[in-house]
Amino acid sequence: MKKETIASITTPIGEGGIGVIHVSGQNSLEIVNAVFKGKKLKDLRRSESKRLYYGDIYSNGSTIDEVIVNVLRGQDSFTGEDSVEINCHGGILAVKKILECIVSAGVKDVHWEELASRPLSNDKIDLIKKEALLEIPKAKTKLGVKVLLDQYNGALSSFIQKAVKQIEKCDNNKEQ
Repeated sequence: MKKETIASITTPIGEGGIGVIHVSGQNSLEIVNAVFKGKKLKDLRRSESKRLYYGDIYSNGSTIDEVIVNVLRGQDSFTGEDSVEINCHGGILAVKKILECIVSAGVKDVHWEELASRPLSNDKIDLIKKEALLEIPKAKTKLGVKVLLDQYNGALSSFIQKAVKQIEKCDNNKEQ
C-alpha cells in the first residue's frame, strides 16, 4: 500500500524566530521542488541527503518566504522515508502560508502525532520510542525530559530486550 505524502508543522504556532514544516513520503522531494527555488541548487530531486539548501518558497509567482530546506533521503530521515524539513521564519502567517502552498501542491496536512507514527510503521523505531517522542514536548521537568530522551534513545527498549532474553534463558534451563 502506497502511503500518502504528508506534512506537519513541527514547531509551536505563534511568535518565534523559526518555524519548521516536515514533509515526508515518497513524493516529498517532487512536491517541495515544485514550490522551492534554490539560490544555487535548481532541482531538489538532485540534492544530497543531510544537506541544507537556501532559497525561496513561491506561490503563484510570488515569494512567500526565504527558507532553508534540509533534504533527508530514506533511512537518513526520522521517518524512514524521503523527507524535506522546511525551516522558515517563525510566526503564524509564514508557516501557515507555506503549509497551504505545499498542501495545494499535493501533500496531506496532518497533526504532528501522525508524522511521529511514520517511523513506527517503517520499523525505524519501536512503540516505546514513539510514545517517548510524543511525551517529550509535554514534559514538565528537566528530569522528565532526560528520562524520555533516554527512552527515545533506546534505554528502556534495550532493558526490556535483555530481560526477555534472561527469561527465555531461564525457561530453556527449566526444560532441560
